[in-house]
Amino acid sequence: MVKNILQYLENNVQKMPNKIIFLEENDSITYKKFMDSAKIVGSNINNKLNKTNKSIAIFMEKGIECLIAMIGTVYSGNFYTVIDTKSPEERTKVICDKLEPEMIITDVKNYEKLEKTGVFKNIYLYDDLYSKELLDEKLLNQIRRKMIDTDLMYVLFTSGSTGTPKGIAVSHKSVISYISSVVDIFKFDENTVFGNQTPFYFSMSVLDIFSTIMAGGTLNIIPKKYFSF
Repeated sequence: MVKNILQYLENNVQKMPNKIIFLEENDSITYKKFMDSAKIVGSNINNKLNKTNKSIAIFMEKGIECLIAMIGTVYSGNFYTVIDTKSPEERTKVICDKLEPEMIITDVKNYEKLEKTGVFKNIYLYDDLYSKELLDEKLLNQIRRKMIDTDLMYVLFTSGSTGTPKGIAVSHKSVISYISSVVDIFKFDENTVFGNQTPFYFSMSVLDIFSTIMAGGTLNIIPKKYFSF
């Protein structure tokens, strides 16, 4: 029984390690490289926190590094929330106040923007977490053995258009059930190429990202300039 989305990623790494999993306009990454990168970030997260089943906020723009931070958080045994870097400062602060993240992951480009919200607790730069000196397979295996399918994978915040943003908590079991149905109904497989338009902080991006991981496909992250004016 599959109880963790990471099992699908690892199975596909075994079958096709050198296949491209995610593709940007000027960058791409293979299944093997993506898994290893996420494991590095996961090892560093847990090494710093020494906690599991805690919330981690990701304040980064849509792209391969944001995906590595998301799956790295899952490897660490924690759950993630992607926050829109273009949100008003007050909205970001409200989300962080509600979420009370143990860690906020951002990058150099968005660090000052995050600081302006007044959220200063436990901010880590992605580059510092992507330290190649630390990939602790023993630690990650210990974490995995304790994980169950009802552990949270992410928390998504609503737009808040009718009031205060509300967090919706989603488990591995829910994602696996949903994506399994999608992959089966639409016959997605390793030949499927997805085009991602939806921001990672919106629920529909789950279909793009995790159908790719489950089916063994490739996801093209489409730059915003190609679909909006």
